[in-house]
Amino acid sequence: MLCTGGGGGGGGERHLLRATQLVEDRAPMPTHRWPRIQGPRPQPCSASLNHAPYRRASREPSLPGLPTSVLLPGRFSLVRFQEEVICLDSSNRVSRARPGQGCARLRRQGLERTDLASPASHILPDFSGVGTLATDFPGTRSSPPPTAGSHVVNTNCSAVHTRQALCCKMAVEYDKFIESGRKWFCHVDDDNYVNPDGLLHLLSSFSPSQDVYLGRPSLDHPIEATERVQGGGTVTSVKFWFATGGAGFCLSRGLALKMSPWASLGSFMSTAERVRLPDDCTVGYIVEGLLGARLLRSPLFHSHLENLPRLPPDTLLQQVTLSYGGPENPHNVVNVAGGFSLQQDPTR
Repeated sequence: MLCTGGGGGGGGERHLLRATQLVEDRAPMPTHRWPRIQGPRPQPCSASLNHAPYRRASREPSLPGLPTSVLLPGRFSLVRFQEEVICLDSSNRVSRARPGQGCARLRRQGLERTDLASPASHILPDFSGVGTLATDFPGTRSSPPPTAGSHVVNTNCSAVHTRQALCCKMAVEYDKFIESGRKWFCHVDDDNYVNPDGLLHLLSSFSPSQDVYLGRPSLDHPIEATERVQGGGTVTSVKFWFATGGAGFCLSRGLALKMSPWASLGSFMSTAERVRLPDDCTVGYIVEGLLGARLLRSPLFHSHLENLPRLPPDTLLQQVTLSYGGPENPHNVVNVAGGFSLQQDPTR
């Protein structure tokens, strides 16, 4: 798979992308350990509860503004940042965070020396990843982007959280996937834990040459949108299901290629304008509304919109994605024995 990403709100507004290549014979996945950061400690930055960095699984003190991770046994990991960055984490997921006021240069340097400095092949031998790095870090506009090879792509998209900016990033990520020649294109969000083994096991049930749109809707009914023809022509109504980016979704290469007239080379943005919807909704519109394919629902994808404590703990390692929190309940989390207490890590 090829992995790309963008992140944000929820229920049609949460966006983070990934894609990878499924290979029949995979080498055992090695344990990834973050490199120790050298040099002076960065100055603390202000952080809200939802964007506070996670501590490392080793229980070492976290450095303010630097990526840290919490691990479920051998499978899941999550990294949080506080500026407009999308990058790979220790399970080859792409993570996006929001703009911060200050410390941006130090944080970006931290990314270069941890996530972006670690080749994806060290984590999943058959995995190659691409992330995006926004250009509007406070005080770093004149700085060159990190030299992290294929791990970083400058999208030239706006850093604001609007449907136009999100669709701009999705358009770039779609094109990068098509260029890659990979078999599967998957999208996850910045509050998702991702189980690479579970994801690959799920995808192995399908052929990448067939029409596969796999994920979980956030609504109990199809969305209804108004199609506006360019030039002020006919206005029609269309209904379709879409898989929320907050839980994650995957597209086969066969289906992604069929999406090309409405998604490639910037067409995705103009298609989104036809229905005035954000990126994950636009994907559903293209797949169901224009191509006539259907969303295949999977209960293994989970977003922050669910009541996550109800998920049985003994099923966690079978899930493909997990999430946490939400605007109404920041402590909406799965039940995990051990780990950090709320006092040690208020964001868990």
